Amino acid sequence: MFAGVQQRALNGFGEFPTQWAIDWSLFFDTDGSGTKGGMQRSQPAYKIDTSLVNPLGFLPEFSKSVQLTSPLTIKQMQGEPVDAVNDPANLAARNLLRGLSLQMPSGQAVARAMGLNVIHDRDLKVGKAIVDEWKTAKPIVDIDASFADNAPLWYYTLAEAQHYWFKRASKPGSQGDNEPVTLGPMGGRIVAETLIGLVYGDGHSYLQQDPNWEPVIGGRHLTMGQLIKYALTGAR
Repeated sequence: MFAGVQQRALNGFGEFPTQWAIDWSLFFDTDGSGTKGGMQRSQPAYKIDTSLVNPLGFLPEFSKSVQLTSPLTIKQMQGEPVDAVNDPANLAARNLLRGLSLQMPSGQAVARAMGLNVIHDRDLKVGKAIVDEWKTAKPIVDIDASFADNAPLWYYTLAEAQHYWFKRASKPGSQGDNEPVTLGPMGGRIVAETLIGLVYGDGHSYLQQDPNWEPVIGGRHLTMGQLIKYALTGAR
């Protein structure tokens, strides 16, 4: 999908190389790719949860490589921070420092400002969106008491989604671990208002040009995959 180029990595704030392209069928079911197997299948994103996958725990820009030997060990497959104190390689640690320096409000403060019910500290946990693991996961206040009614906004957004997912996934008749995870009321509103604001601020957008427009082609509402296929090929 993305060819390696010397002048550009996958991090932001740079010009998008002209030779790069996106195969949308790997992200959305554009033509049956949702039922295909192997490398041709559509690959939905990871579940929204409060766990941190390895690459984000050892960001390569701030890590140094470990000398490899045979056989490989788990430790050798992970990087080591160049300066763990002043320039941590862990994304969560960097987000905590960034939020502190920018004086970001807590998740609870934003939820209250929106008139939403605030999730109790004991239900703000750290772990994967797996029902059995979530039952025994540690609340964030067990990690540090300073998080009491003071969860970082980015973390609260993830924990909120996971909290409401667990309530659905643990009910009889649910899909259990396969229950879809969606953003909660606070996180969903932040994302929706951001996207709407961007569209509204564009004078050429449909929201400005034709506010009543709906993505209906051939008398039926489209899925995202169908909309992408129509935009790329004109096929309905």
